[in-house]
Amino acid sequence: MELTYKNLTATARYSEEDKAYIGRLNVIGSVVSFEADTEDELQNAFEEAAEDYLDFCREKSINPTTKP
Repeated sequence: MELTYKNLTATARYSEEDKAYIGRLNVIGSVVSFEADTEDELQNAFEEAAEDYLDFCREKSINPTTKP
């Protein structure tokens, strides 16, 4: 499943083993993951992870779409 927020995208899937949705931002040079118990919570978890990533990029003066 593909998610989009503030020009960032993520891919998420349901893990039967973890009984949760596991997602990862599609960013260059960084690994940013998130998880949610339900599909309804997935977009919110993604947005929180994206905001954390964008805050990190601002603090480090990194372009969020390029390799740090």
